[in-house]
Amino acid sequence: MHFHLIVVAMRLRTINILSVILKSRKIKIPFLQDRKKAMEKYSSFNKKIIMKKILFLFPFCIMAAISFAQKETFDIISYATPAFWKKTATSNIITYSITNAKTKTWCQIAIVKSTISKGNIEQDFESEWQELIVKNYQPTDAPQLNDVVEADGWKIRTGVTKFKFSNADAIAMLTTISGFNRCASIITTTNTQDYKKDIETFLASMSLKKTCNT
Repeated sequence: MHFHLIVVAMRLRTINILSVILKSRKIKIPFLQDRKKAMEKYSSFNKKIIMKKILFLFPFCIMAAISFAQKETFDIISYATPAFWKKTATSNIITYSITNAKTKTWCQIAIVKSTISKGNIEQDFESEWQELIVKNYQPTDAPQLNDVVEADGWKIRTGVTKFKFSNADAIAMLTTISGFNRCASIITTTNTQDYKKDIETFLASMSLKKTCNT
């Protein structure tokens, strides 16, 4: 049986807007690697983070089921595919990315294959943050966190941080979902606010399959 994750707010609530539009000299997207390869990549990222203001923080809520067209399923997550975004797939990660050559902006959404839960959302989020965000993007500050949301047996936590890519500011957001002995995560990285509606629509389309399989 599938139960659907629905974002109540149909627009992103931006707590702090970046004072300057994020810029980059070349359009390159930091590509998230499989979990086993996370330690081997991203040595070229600048480890010095200039924290300005945090762009996104998602208050999540769960409501009644709703269906979306053109859905795909990866592991325990079903979702509506974002139109015109490039899809890249491995056994552990499905990634959608988009770039704009004129504005030199980009955005990437990655669905990470679920793992066995460590027992609660706090431990799951911390483990996912270290494995998926710290090792890949090397932020120096702790994440800006939202409150844990509970519904239909699932618990959700979102954290946001800044990192450097190609000597420009970018944002990494981790959404971790924990329940039924599973832990799944969505990673969003971007250097602009231009794709916030696309991110919102994607997250609002997600549904989860309850399972205790390992």
